[in-house]
Amino acid sequence: PWEQGLVHAPAVPEMAIFPGSGIGSSAIHWMITAEACHALETDIPADGTVGGQYVDLLLERLAVFHERDRQRVDHIAPKIARRIIAGGRFFVRSRNQGVQSEVTAAQGMMLTNSCDPRPAPEGGDRDIFLIAAVGANDPKELEWADEARTNGNYLIGIGPSHNDGLRLRCDEYFDDCCAEDTGVIAVPGRDEKVCPATGILNLIIKHVLTAQFVDEMCRRGAVPYFYMGYYRQLGTDYNKVIRPIFERRGY
Repeated sequence: PWEQGLVHAPAVPEMAIFPGSGIGSSAIHWMITAEACHALETDIPADGTVGGQYVDLLLERLAVFHERDRQRVDHIAPKIARRIIAGGRFFVRSRNQGVQSEVTAAQGMMLTNSCDPRPAPEGGDRDIFLIAAVGANDPKELEWADEARTNGNYLIGIGPSHNDGLRLRCDEYFDDCCAEDTGVIAVPGRDEKVCPATGILNLIIKHVLTAQFVDEMCRRGAVPYFYMGYYRQLGTDYNKVIRPIFERRGY
């Protein structure tokens, strides 16, 4: 819907929160790409079947995450909420620029990536650092993880199951069920699969975790602030008024 947010939180009645248009748009893009690749390689006219396979795979993998890790999200969320209320900051990094930019899009948390990382003596031991990994053992992602650990951050990873370098550095790690290096759709005549699902699944898992710890914050009377889309009536004015309040309070 035009309002962009996916979650209706009673404590934030002015708008739905956590952006969803990037997720939907990306899924449609990869559906079309899957159909086009299959049609080009086989000369069979596109009929929606291959694009449907892409969405089915997304839903199947999300179902696995929900069955395996949903209760763990509930366990982790209060820890994060308490850290933020105590002055912690929240960082999200990813080599996938779509994932990293989407977390601060309209209806996203003002808290996310609002400042630079800091060492433990300056508050880093209260901060939370989340890495959404594109592949396994990416040097840059491991560098981020090492810096976060040095700063005393509570480190969370999302990525493929074989990402041992990052997994071993993290306090918590979520398997995004995307072990493929390229994509998830097999096309006749191509050696590698096409159309990745990693970015979409990483972003949804991140939103699940974030929505849950925001709920825990609200239960404690600490409702965080969110960006209102500039396309909405008074969206620009809302952000101008709220931003200084957020900066004074920290979340």
